[in-house]
Amino acid sequence: MSVNRNIIVKKFLIGIFALVLLQFSCVYAATNPSITYYNQGVAYHDQKKYDLSIKYYKKALALNPNFFEANYNLGICYNMQGKTDLAVNYFSKALSIHPKDGKARHNLLYALCKLGNNMVIKGQNQEAIKVFNRAVSIDSNYSDAYELLGLAYIKTQDYEQAIKNLQKVLKLDPNNATAKHNLQVAYEKKQEKELDKNINNLVIKSYA
Repeated sequence: MSVNRNIIVKKFLIGIFALVLLQFSCVYAATNPSITYYNQGVAYHDQKKYDLSIKYYKKALALNPNFFEANYNLGICYNMQGKTDLAVNYFSKALSIHPKDGKARHNLLYALCKLGNNMVIKGQNQEAIKVFNRAVSIDSNYSDAYELLGLAYIKTQDYEQAIKNLQKVLKLDPNNATAKHNLQVAYEKKQEKELDKNINNLVIKSYA
């Protein structure tokens, strides 16, 4: 019987603690409007109503610019809307608040690569190279960024840099078939470029 009584007492105390915690959370939210706005943003976020969730996350940030979760979730919303440049901005802010947060770092790196890849598709290769270099400055072992750097350098005919970056990919990911293919292309293009240069430098004998 004493064992059963102990179990009942423990359950009762747990219930009281949960109730107190809930009341504290409600009071804290009521006295902290940024939390209220954030919770409204989350509610719309869960319904995939991103425009409305963005509105309330921004209201939360107006009161507390260093609100990590609001910055992070804004990055998620903008990424879902395809507004990658804005997603990068908010993931960057979130990571600056909590530099060791793995999810913020991962999503920032992914967004940077997505943004740079869109630039490559549009032919904005020099701008893309800057974006990819920013990614590797955040994580020097992020192979996706090196792979995309290799592609962008091939597009700009800078085959030395393309080879250098694609070799880095294969050190990090030896079985990356795309990197292997692009590295072979870079070597071939470099040889073609050198051959063209040699041909252009040929001295043509003149006949009087």
